[in-house]
Parts: sequence; C-alpha cells; structure tokens
Amino acid sequence: MDSLVKENSLKILGGIILLSLGVLIGLGTIFEIRLGDLKLPSGFIILIGILASLFLWMIFRWPRLGLILILLTVPVEVGLIYVAGFGVYIVQPLIMLTTLAILLAYDMIHGKVSIPKELLPVIILWIAYIYSGFITIDNQVTWGGIIYFIPLICLCWLIARVAGQTESLKFIVSLSIWIGVAIALLGIIQTIAYRLGFNLAINPYQYHFLTTYGRPSGLESEPNWFGIYVGMVLAIAFPFWIRRQSLGRLPINAIVICILGLAVLLSGTRSIWVGLLVALAATNLINTRLWGTKLGRLIPLAGLLILGVILLYLSNPKIIGPLARLSSTFDANEYNSALRVYTWQMALENILQRPWTGYGLNSWEILSQNYPNINNLPAVIGGKSVPNIFLNNWLAAGILGILVTTYMIGYYSFKLIKLVRYRRDPLTSAFGEAMLGGWIAIIVASIFTNAFIHNFFWFMVALIIATLTCFRRSLNPVRSPKFVSS
Repeated sequence: MDSLVKENSLKILGGIILLSLGVLIGLGTIFEIRLGDLKLPSGFIILIGILASLFLWMIFRWPRLGLILILLTVPVEVGLIYVAGFGVYIVQPLIMLTTLAILLAYDMIHGKVSIPKELLPVIILWIAYIYSGFITIDNQVTWGGIIYFIPLICLCWLIARVAGQTESLKFIVSLSIWIGVAIALLGIIQTIAYRLGFNLAINPYQYHFLTTYGRPSGLESEPNWFGIYVGMVLAIAFPFWIRRQSLGRLPINAIVICILGLAVLLSGTRSIWVGLLVALAATNLINTRLWGTKLGRLIPLAGLLILGVILLYLSNPKIIGPLARLSSTFDANEYNSALRVYTWQMALENILQRPWTGYGLNSWEILSQNYPNINNLPAVIGGKSVPNIFLNNWLAAGILGILVTTYMIGYYSFKLIKLVRYRRDPLTSAFGEAMLGGWIAIIVASIFTNAFIHNFFWFMVALIIATLTCFRRSLNPVRSPKFVSS
C-alpha cells in the first residue's frame, strides 16, 4: 500500500512539474515566434501557456498519445511552419521532451534509468556539436542548433525505450509506414490536381515547384524532402512485403509499394532515386539467401525492365521525364547540379582554412552570406547546412565532426548487416533488411542534400536504435528469477 501511495504521489508531483514547464515553454515560445510579425494579440501569450499545459497533461495522462503525435509530426516538419506560423519547431520538441520525461519518471519510480548502448553514437555526435559551440563564429546560431538537437536525442531514446518488445516495435514501424502512405497519396493527389488545372499547394514554395516543374511536395515545403521521406518509408516497407511479414491488421501489399514508389518517382528527387538503387543492391549482396526467394526471382526481371527503359530513353529522351531529370545529375550545365557542386567547393575551401577546429554547428548560415546572388540567382546553396553530411559536420566541428559522423554511419551499418546475416527468423531478417535499406537510402541522399538536418533522418536513426535494442534483448534474454513454491 505504501509503495502504491508513493507511486501515485510521484505521478501527481511529476504532473504538476510538467504543467508548470508547459506554461513556461508556452510563454517562452511567444518571444520566439514574434507576436508582432504574426500580428497576434498580446493575450495570446496566456492562451499559449494554457494550451501548452493542457497538452502536457494529455500526454502525461496518455503517454502513447505522445508517441503517436511524434510519428505524425515527423513528415510535416517544414509544412506546418507555413500553415500555423510556428508549428512543429515548437510542437515536436515539446512532445518529445514531455513523453520522455514521463517515461523517465516511471523508470525512476522503479529505481533505475535505462539508456540503450545503441544511442551512444548519437550522444557522441552531440558532444562534437557542443565542442563546436566553443569555437563558433556565431554563438546564437550554433548554440540554438545544439539545443534543438536535444529533442532529436530524446526522439531516439524514446523510440528505443518504448520499442523494447517486438509487438511495440511492429506497431511503431507499421504506423510509420501507413503515415508515409498517406503523405505519398497527398503528393500524388497534388500532381493529379495540378494536371487538371487545380492548385493544392499549401505554401508559396509548393506553388513554385508545382507550377514550374509539376513536382509534388506533400506537406513539406519542397519536393526533395517529400521524396526522401517517402523513399525512406518505401525502403523500410519493401522487405516486409517481399518476406510477407505482417506488421499489423493492414498488410503491406503491392498496392502500398506502388503508391510509395509512384510518389518517389513524381517527386523528382534524384538523391533518393540513387539511394534506393544503392540500398536494393547492397541488401541483395549482403543477404545472399535472397537469390532463392521471391525477390531473387524479381531481380532479373527488374534488370530487363531497367534495360528496356534505358533503350526507350535513348530513342526519345523527352518521353521519360524522371529519367531525363536523373541524367541531368551528371550534366555540368544543369543549374541545380552546378549549384550543388559549387557549394561543395566553397564549403571545402572554408574547411581547409580551419580543418581541425571547424566553425560551429549551422555556421554555413553565416559563411554562405559571403557569396552574393548572381543575376538574382543564388551563388551557393544557403541555409543552415551544407548539402552533404560529411562536409557539413567537418565544417561544423572540424576533424572531430567528420570522424564522429563516419563512426556513427559505420556503427549502425555494421550492426544492421550483422542483424541481416543472423537470420534468426523471417521477421528478424525483415526488420534487419528494412532498417538497413532505409539507412542506406537516406545516407546516400544525405551525401547530395542536407536531409540529415530534418526530423525524418533522426527518426530513421531512432528506428534503427529501437530495432537493435529490441533484437539485442531477444537474442540475449534476461533470465527470470526462479520461484520456489511453498
């Protein structure tokens, strides 16, 4: 009875603390989103504080709601900013930190806090970012990025903590796939509506890409992020379909794969096209047993299909728009490709000036301003990061940054390869191939873009950590204590 009273008291105390934090976060948020720019009344501060408190109470009351909200906010990181004026940059960190706090509170009630060892590479990368804060060229930009990285660590920790059992992991992956399908359908509908003369763009960026290139964006601000996210989901879903492994009541069938594949194709995102091809080739080379399976029989047919498409393209390049766009990747005269290459060159020039120390996280936001626009067109790709995960982290934290980045990519890659080769059962193999495929696809995409600064990149890391944690526990089960009957 005493332990039950103590547990309830701790829960009530935790709820009060979280509610208080909610009010403070809500009030602090107002200064971040600039009430004056949004032309909102001053009383909005009180409303935000009340809503934040109610929101925290709901998650405290139903922790799984927080998890579902995280999964829903992963693919809409940019889109909601243009809808609500602030959106996910406030909501998602709040969800992550709150839900994690609840889980930690439950852990502390039982006398321990569990941190999975698979989270170590992410923590080390964050330490490298903290190091960059002491050599930065702009404290506000760098430390803002370091602080925002905390919820991303919490995302990885939370998913790993919740997905300790196979059924929980299946729920998370299944829901993620179906959210991806919904976003893919939205992108397809956007394209169809555009062709029929309607505009379903949510913001000016989407309108630009739809009217200029006919490329959908889903809920993102541009089609590249939409394509990479949907492509990542496709790489995760594909092995479960091939191995006929059901993750929930709704099976992953050929229709799901076709929807995701069509959305990736319509997005025109060349980096994820290359990433998916590399992922498919790599998983087949690693898991040689696939050659005798359904996938193995599909590979020669896929090869013939690709050969036929190439011959068709050579006969009339304009007949296949996406393939024409892919070929422009290697065209030095193509504007976007030339811009990306020039950005890499300028980033490398800056790196060579400070190769050991770097300039601080998000320093490219400052450095890129040294390259003015030419004919109203950008001279380099601006923003907070260089469109290459290795160059960006080298620029941010010097030699430490690129070493830690290489370590993190290698660590998760080799762990997943080991899981794929273990072949304990079809479900384990499917999870290993799904995570390895998604990881390779998004890493390849991050070599050509700055996808690694988006939430869906770190959600992929979170799924990998959860998978490794889940199957590590199942492969090394903890022995239950023996009870002697009286």
